[in-house]
Amino acid sequence: MRKRIFFSIIFLFQISITKNRYDALTITSDWLLSFYKRVISPLQGQHICNFSPTCSQFSRQAINRYGFLTGLIMTADRLQRCNPSAWQYLGAYYFGLRDTRIFDPPENHYLLAAPKPDLSAMNGHKLRVEIEAEKSRSAIPCPWLFEPVNVQNFADYLFNSHDFERACAEYKRLYFLSTDKRIKKYAQLMMGESYLANKEFKNALLTFSNLDDSGFIDLKRYNQARIYLELGEYQTARQTLFLIKDTNLLRLTQILIGWSYFREKNFASGAMIFNSLTDDSLLNNLIYFTGQNLSKRSRLISTTLSTILPGLGQIYSGRLGDGLYSLLTIATTTTITLYYWQNDQSKVKFSIFAFLTGLFWLGNIYGANIAARDFNEYQQNNYLAKIEEILNRIDLKPNYQFLLTQ
Repeated sequence: MRKRIFFSIIFLFQISITKNRYDALTITSDWLLSFYKRVISPLQGQHICNFSPTCSQFSRQAINRYGFLTGLIMTADRLQRCNPSAWQYLGAYYFGLRDTRIFDPPENHYLLAAPKPDLSAMNGHKLRVEIEAEKSRSAIPCPWLFEPVNVQNFADYLFNSHDFERACAEYKRLYFLSTDKRIKKYAQLMMGESYLANKEFKNALLTFSNLDDSGFIDLKRYNQARIYLELGEYQTARQTLFLIKDTNLLRLTQILIGWSYFREKNFASGAMIFNSLTDDSLLNNLIYFTGQNLSKRSRLISTTLSTILPGLGQIYSGRLGDGLYSLLTIATTTTITLYYWQNDQSKVKFSIFAFLTGLFWLGNIYGANIAARDFNEYQQNNYLAKIEEILNRIDLKPNYQFLLTQ
């Protein structure tokens, strides 16, 4: 009999940790959550939960995405975090509001990092400059408006006024109207700059990738690397920058390489890159951002502390309110469990509360690990913000005027 129970538990455990699998536990929990959401939740009022998605919605999403057991532990952690102190952490560990509630989706609390989007599909595409056929110039009352030099001046004015969308349209017009290859090259580069400044990174990448390689291969690589940096493809950006041999782009290339290390939170490597740029008083400040004095919390220590005493890991990671609420929750269910151990002859109530105590205890351990991770990310992001405050003062756009003066 004991062997049957043991193997049944092992079987349930195996199916419950499988992500995106429709096993009996996942389906049953989904039915129960639907019942709670439609019948019980409306009776509790509209503002019973601090978060969006609500705790029941969070539980359903976590179980469906990450499996029954992982989703259940994540739910236990969420229930302990759903306390009045949650609003103190808005802007530090929680970001954004949805329907006047703190936005807190399950993916923010999953231990395994989500994979980065694959950008390789963008490579090799060609930009299509789609401009409707221009009407005959003879039918236009002011043909001087379409002289390339005037279009270029107007496009430059719009770009310098930060009206990037309309500037891009004018640079497209210039590309179409001009017969001068140098002007066409300038228009194409400024189209890419307009897209980049307007944060249309895919269009910018396609525009720069379509640039003619002859005599402009390093300029093309540099601009592609700028976009990879914005898209979070830091290793790809560095691989592209290492291929550049143009000495005129050397300083800007070094800045982007150092910036990519900083964005990866590899502060020591980033600071080392800027050691070679000490002739610039502004960039000289970056050599001190090595990350050595950065405040950190160990995820192992945080997890261990909450294993010994519920909530202690959260307190260690700067989440005093969450830690105290976890301690209170688990202390309450433990007290009830001990009471029914002594007074419940059938042991049914004891079994229920023993299960709840164990579940909240596991959720508390899981949450302590996530709390330490969030603490470190918060400290690193603040540190990076100071670095980028300096780097954002630098104009990374190459000087394209040589195309207009040759």
